[in-house]
Parts: sequence; structure tokens; C-alpha cells
Amino acid sequence: QGERERQSYDLLIASLLSPWQIVWGKLAAALSFALLLILAIVPMMSLAFLFGGVSLTEVLIALAGLVTTAFFYASIGVFWSAALRTTLGANSLALGSVILMLLGIPFIALMFTLIFGREPSPEWINSIVFKFGAGAFLYVHPFIALQMTEIQISSGESAFYTRVPLGLDAANSILVPSPWIVYILLALLCSAVLVLLTMRMLRPTPEGPRRPRERKQRADAE
Repeated sequence: QGERERQSYDLLIASLLSPWQIVWGKLAAALSFALLLILAIVPMMSLAFLFGGVSLTEVLIALAGLVTTAFFYASIGVFWSAALRTTLGANSLALGSVILMLLGIPFIALMFTLIFGREPSPEWINSIVFKFGAGAFLYVHPFIALQMTEIQISSGESAFYTRVPLGLDAANSILVPSPWIVYILLALLCSAVLVLLTMRMLRPTPEGPRRPRERKQRADAE
């Protein structure tokens, strides 16, 4: 984003670097500090694993969730940096997008529960389409996905899949991926879309209208 303010954006676009290399460089710069923090907490997580109470699977799932979240949020920041011209605007929208997602999803889920959680509930709530849609919506939130995975593991279920009942009959159910797997897949999909959109927006800055004095000086020079 600083290239626009330093008037070096067009030079970056005109260089031999491809749009993918430019975007990847920005992502690497944004991820470097986050990954350093994640590596710094690995010894603390290993201590919890050694003292008991936390399994190796839970530690690996937490690390996978942290790395995926860092990549997802870095993609959001790079996207807004390419879409806007100022650093302040890009930082504000990137931070606002993350806060809106972290606070908006639980708020919508809470309001939905207060409105439709009473008995008797509508029939469409028990439909498989609604269950998959609601699960995908909730599991975009990293904390919800990891917390549901922890509850699932604590109850003795597998860490990689769970059962979802079809309708009201709990005996008739299907196997679906665990919440943390759904979150990683959705986050990587959203990150890929944001990266592709960012690459499409990497183009030279259009030249604005010249002032009369500038046009006259250009005409005299020619």
C-alpha cells in the first residue's frame, strides 16, 4: 500500500515481477510476524501437552487453525490494500472486516436463536440444507469452529468427522467433516478468491486530467 503514497506503484507494476509474485511478496511480509508469534507459543503448547490434559491432536489442530487464520486475515489486508489508495483506508477496512466477522457471526447466531429457538421450531430448521448452510456460516468463525471441535473431542468423538442427524430422527445421520476441517477449507477458499481479485486489481494507476499549464508545457516540449 505504501507504493501508492510514495508514487512508486507504477514502477512496481512495470517491473519484471508478475502479479502473483507481487501479491505473494505482500502476503509473506504480512505473515512473517504472525508466523513468528505462532512459533513463539509452540513451546508453551508443548508444555501443556507434556503435563497432560491436552492431546497431540488438539495441539496440531490449534496450530493449523492459527496458521490458516493468519493467512486468511493477511489476504483480507492485501485485498483492501490493492483496492484502496491510502494506507489509512486500507487498514481501517481490513480491521473493520475482521471485527465485523468476529463479532457479527456470533451476534447473528444469538439473534437467530432468540427468535427461532422457541418450541415449536419451524420445520425448515431441521432440514439438511439449513443445517449445512448454518454450519458453513458459523464455521467461518475460527473461535466457534475450534471450540466446537474441542467439545467434539472431549465427548469422545473423532477429531476428523462427526455425525449430523437427518431431520428429527437421530438414528438416521450422515458423516460430515469436523468443524476445524470445514473452517480451514472455507478460509482457504475465501483466501484464494481474495488473492485472485487482488491480482486482477494490480494495474497501472490511470493518469488524471492535466492542468492547462501542464498541457501547455507538454505542447511546447513536443
